Amino acid sequence: MNAVLTKIKFIGIILSASAFLINCGGKSSPPPSSSSSSSTSSSSSSGLTSIYGTPITLSQFYSAAHAGTYLAESTGTDKSNVGSFQYKNKSVISISLPSENEVTTDYCGESEKKTLEEIAKPDPDAVAECMGSYTETTYQKDDQTFYVVTKCNDLELDVTKLTRQPNRPLQNFGSLSIQSNNFPTLDAKNTLCGNVGTAIATQQIGNAVIAKPTFTLSFSTPYAGSSISATFTFVDSEAKTGIYSVRGIFDAPQPNSVQVTLTSAIFDKATNKPVALETINGSVTLTKIDAFSAAGNFTLEGDSGETFSGNFDLALPAN
Repeated sequence: MNAVLTKIKFIGIILSASAFLINCGGKSSPPPSSSSSSSTSSSSSSGLTSIYGTPITLSQFYSAAHAGTYLAESTGTDKSNVGSFQYKNKSVISISLPSENEVTTDYCGESEKKTLEEIAKPDPDAVAECMGSYTETTYQKDDQTFYVVTKCNDLELDVTKLTRQPNRPLQNFGSLSIQSNNFPTLDAKNTLCGNVGTAIATQQIGNAVIAKPTFTLSFSTPYAGSSISATFTFVDSEAKTGIYSVRGIFDAPQPNSVQVTLTSAIFDKATNKPVALETINGSVTLTKIDAFSAAGNFTLEGDSGETFSGNFDLALPAN
């Protein structure tokens, strides 16, 4: 269960905020481990139970009754030795059980299969970084709602809420169109899955506090016999509508700028394996953005002369 959540929270948004802290000389904290320990005090445990529901084991969560599509909402704080960042992240995932002891999780374009033993194995780096009692406890609130609470000693680091989406496939949350000079045209309707994330990285230098906002949109859909994923990382920018200029990943971030990565096997026909294509020029216009949805259009240019233009409309469920 908790290995699943590591990927949910670190789809672009946390990496961007971490990069700010690392560039300032700090060491970013690792993502939460897959440990399933629930060794909390009785008073703390009873308080969390009243908020999040009843504690359950990994095997109880990973049962046939709980297979399906979920909205995952994560909120938390991470720290380094020079600062911290607070993040909120919303995405959709799909969980299936091909056999009694195996779990397959689709993170919107990337699938992973693990045994329960692998999922429950503690992450030694996360445990060492905590330097105390590191716990990740799964709770069941009702038939459709689950929580995973990550703590270091008595401090809550992350709370992820999983809300089941009955009778909805993973890729059913919006549309994406792409036209290109080198690659096939895409007109995907109701076949989109995605992620919306925001973060604020904070560093204190003397008496000054520097805050760097970042927000990320990512989505994936079937494309040309495979799939295509797009990640828009808006660095030094709050989530708001407007026009953003495209900058390369090695360019210095600027206000109202965005870094865009497209990933698909169509970009490398020799191996037919997913390859990331970085864009270096263009613009992205956001016409709508909130905690659960985003819409807009784009014109992009790759470093080898590839051009892309199109529209997107991502709408995650609001509960």
